[in-house]
Amino acid sequence: MPLYLDSSVIEASFSEPVAEAMLAIKAVMDGKPVTPSLAARLIKDHLLPLIALEYRDVFTAGKAPSWDDIAHAYPTLVFCSEGQKGILTEVASAINAIWTYTKSPPRDVVISDLIEVSHFFHLCDHLKIPVKHLRYQHGTSFDLFRFCKYCWRRPVPGRSICPVHTLGSNHVSGIGPHSETNHHSDLGFLEYKEGKRQRERFDAALNDILTREVMEFHDSNFTAQILLPAAGIKDWLALRRPHLRAALALEWESATDTILIDTLINALHNPGRMAFSVQQAYVHANTLFRNHPILLWPMLLRAEAWLVARQKRHSNWGGKRKKAGRKKTIPAIDVSNFCSYIKNSHILSWW
Repeated sequence: MPLYLDSSVIEASFSEPVAEAMLAIKAVMDGKPVTPSLAARLIKDHLLPLIALEYRDVFTAGKAPSWDDIAHAYPTLVFCSEGQKGILTEVASAINAIWTYTKSPPRDVVISDLIEVSHFFHLCDHLKIPVKHLRYQHGTSFDLFRFCKYCWRRPVPGRSICPVHTLGSNHVSGIGPHSETNHHSDLGFLEYKEGKRQRERFDAALNDILTREVMEFHDSNFTAQILLPAAGIKDWLALRRPHLRAALALEWESATDTILIDTLINALHNPGRMAFSVQQAYVHANTLFRNHPILLWPMLLRAEAWLVARQKRHSNWGGKRKKAGRKKTIPAIDVSNFCSYIKNSHILSWW
């Protein structure tokens, strides 16, 4: 799959140095299968030298690039340009063209599951907070920011969903076809279906919150406290994550920042009765969260989005549906006490 762009289109779309780089890339790709590694190498060789050295680190060191990584390079450079047109945005557009037109028909623009992680790193980079080195602790086998596609938890190895949405015998101790507690084996399917039904609302809520906060950061001339602060977490939660704050059963008057961090981790990321193979990753992640609380930001964002989506979905249940025409309504699950909900949920009653 070569670069499916005519040379005339390239010359008309880009300035001379970027067009020359794109034509050189097109020549190398001609007649070859273009893998993400080849595309990334050509981008590094021809396009990135055109921009300042400080902006060239668009691919994670020590990790084989994927097409998602190449797609992320575009918003990364656009974010760094701070809305100013120039060589940075032009190179970003060229990288986006490579991602789009190395496939026929062209790749569709999609919102990556890790868009919140990308923006988290953008914010940290702009504020000069070094956190990228904390993401991969054991080569590429452990990624701190892997999330279940339906919620905020870590997925099980080799899957895109967490133990709560699978409940397979390999991931939760005491659960399986030969276990005395195998009456729980169908609950994973029920929660999986629930997650699928809520997925669209969850993604929309996540995107809404993320867009609003990133825009606020720009509009405030990069001074708004968007990231989790080192102190004053209680007030930050009230402003930035109100649904999550309301869900935490705490004595707020006496809650210190340390207590809040422990409470958030225990409520959102407790490995519970997960199998040892899954539990280790949770324990390791929780250690990093406690040592570097700012790393909780993507998870807190996803938890807030989940609560928003859950509330919207339950508000449309039963007689509360539009044009339902029922005199009585079926009350939605009260998610005002999140910890209580997690403990009493049919899926986690044994957790």
